[in-house]
Amino acid sequence: MPTIETSTHYTLTNALLGPSRALASASNNDSIIIVDVSTRSDSYDQQWYFTETNNSNRYRLHTVQKGDFHAVDVFSYTGKNSLDVHFFSTGNYTGQYWQIDEWDGGSKRISNDFTGPDIHLGVLNDTLEVKLAGGDNPGQHWMLNRFGAMSTASSSTTPTAVATTLVTATTTITAKPSICTSTGSLCTSTAAPTASPSKTLAKGTLAGVVVGVVAGAILLAIIVHLLWSKRKANYEPVNLPNPSQPMVPLDN
Repeated sequence: MPTIETSTHYTLTNALLGPSRALASASNNDSIIIVDVSTRSDSYDQQWYFTETNNSNRYRLHTVQKGDFHAVDVFSYTGKNSLDVHFFSTGNYTGQYWQIDEWDGGSKRISNDFTGPDIHLGVLNDTLEVKLAGGDNPGQHWMLNRFGAMSTASSSTTPTAVATTLVTATTTITAKPSICTSTGSLCTSTAAPTASPSKTLAKGTLAGVVVGVVAGAILLAIIVHLLWSKRKANYEPVNLPNPSQPMVPLDN
């Protein structure tokens, strides 16, 4: 009979699920589900613990999410018994009295007093549904690991990845032309503003051309006006005496 520490939180995995998936409680109903293993301290749905009953070597099974007032029970009602399990209000029910034994090889076998020692808590191979069943299947071979002890290597590398992301983001935000040589991406992003002076120059040149054209047009208009005035003056008619009229002598 394995030793169960009632002060310890466990992660429950089995040979079918592997180390990456675990047993958990659903947050919005009384179901028991399969989720990805997490080492987050607030993953209360997959932190399992045992409480003692008034029967020797029998325990109630809870998650931190559900608390002491709800325990794993056999889903049964008047006139019908089933092999389904769910969370139910804690009480002195034989479906909540769980026994932990060992298979050959050290994995744990979990059964209860309601369905008897030959019916075990497990996961179905095809649907991954959590149910009770007889026999000896991989989904019934449980490992009880102290919560947070699994995936130690992967969890230790997570802060490094986060730190790298933060450094990259900070470098990009504070990038200036003076550090353009550090990465090609920064050079690309800071080289774009150099096009602005050429645009400004083009606008200034265009303005000068326009002013020059206008000034030239005005000057040309003045010259044309002066030439026209001079030509008009040259062709001004002169009042000459009419030869058909006799000339009147002037008095002396």
